[in-house]
Amino acid sequence: MIGDNIVVRRWRILGSALAAATFFLAVAVQAVAGEWYPPPVSMSQYGVGPNGWLFALWMLAFAATPLVLTRTLRPRSRTGLTLLTIGAIGAVVMALVPTDPGGAQQSSTAQIHTVGAVLGLAFVPMGILSCLWGIRGPWRAGAAVLMAAVGVSLILLLLAANGWDNTGLDSVPDPVVLGTAPNSAGAPRSWAFWQSVAVVCDHAMLALMVGSVWWELRPHPRVSQQGAS
Repeated sequence: MIGDNIVVRRWRILGSALAAATFFLAVAVQAVAGEWYPPPVSMSQYGVGPNGWLFALWMLAFAATPLVLTRTLRPRSRTGLTLLTIGAIGAVVMALVPTDPGGAQQSSTAQIHTVGAVLGLAFVPMGILSCLWGIRGPWRAGAAVLMAAVGVSLILLLLAANGWDNTGLDSVPDPVVLGTAPNSAGAPRSWAFWQSVAVVCDHAMLALMVGSVWWELRPHPRVSQQGAS
């Protein structure tokens, strides 16, 4: 259930504004870079170069949005808040610690960035699912479906990180035995593809969270009938 006093309304409006900023920045980083999903290497490359500040703002907004929206939920899920906090820390790390150009991930900063990315992509949606589990309407089912999609995407992403081209993007025939299965040349593109799928699902879950906090403001038929009587 969602409270409806002045303070809660302000949190609701702020959270919705942050969500809108998150969605706008998600598109802006792609437009400025001229690389739309899925990018050639990874979404973290949006944070490399002179326009990296846009990526940083995006990740900060992504981290803050669900935490702000939880302020409107009654009762609040402690588990959800804990998961969201862990995910937010990961997103902040992504914002402040850039990866290596080209996706080599050999430096310590790039490895720290990767850890932050895993935390952000995994724990934010888990936190949102936990927060929406007790909300009436289609929100719980929608969040569960999207969380399952995120989980599958992250598993396939990890497999791609270990050299398995599981999408066939940019794959080439094995040079030793022509006509055999593709080798690992397309694995980086597979990584980028599944990372993009996870990011899109994460943002869809943010949209569900925004929808849920406004949905609960609608007058319920039973309440209206009791008031009329």
